[in-house]
Amino acid sequence: MIIDSITADGLLTVTLDQTVVANKASVVDYHITQADGRALPSWLERTSIDLLQGKRDANIESLDLKITATLSNGEEVVQLVRINTATGDIQQLPRQRAELLPPMFQDQFRSHANLTDRQTALLAAALAD
Repeated sequence: MIIDSITADGLLTVTLDQTVVANKASVVDYHITQADGRALPSWLERTSIDLLQGKRDANIESLDLKITATLSNGEEVVQLVRINTATGDIQQLPRQRAELLPPMFQDQFRSHANLTDRQTALLAAALAD
């Protein structure tokens, strides 16, 4: 996965390359969050499947992102990057050991953002029985 960024007049633009990867699978979607799992900051907007843009906050020197590419064969490729919001420079971050392990069952219920309203209702109904 190729990630590129540029800054001009305080506007940060991040692009994600959707090229075919070595195993002949193409990228069909990206899931992008801050590296710690929080949603993207309010000043950064995803304007298309492979483009993020926003007028950066002058007080924010860097932004850590977790980018998960879903491939056409069902595999996922994850990259953690730190973007210098003033220069656009990108640094790859090391993956935490915990991220390499599958999620624990209870971890799936810690983040409400991962469940749709329907899933939340179904879970609540199942737990109430």
